[in-house]
Amino acid sequence: MLKSKKRFKRTVGELLFDLFKVLFILFISIVCIYPFWNIFVISVNDGQDALRGGLYFWPRMFTLENYEQIFQRKEFLDPSVYFHHVFQRRNGSLLSAAEKPGTA
Repeated sequence: MLKSKKRFKRTVGELLFDLFKVLFILFISIVCIYPFWNIFVISVNDGQDALRGGLYFWPRMFTLENYEQIFQRKEFLDPSVYFHHVFQRRNGSLLSAAEKPGTA
């Protein structure tokens, strides 16, 4: 048979510290996730309505028209555009990294 592990009684200080850790991680998570959520809310809101501002948590006028317009553009779906951007970012990063030792 398996023996049960001894449980140690936790002090008030340990409980408060655990509560602080959970609240701190929750706060940091919200601070990191909220900007992405805000961009998503603005993107699914009507464009003219989004210009009014005041969109914080939920869209006022939900629409997917913005995404329809983007996906109708031929440049958006062209693979050569993606290759160009990846190539440009890679070369820019390599050149930047190569330049840093000389300027330090």
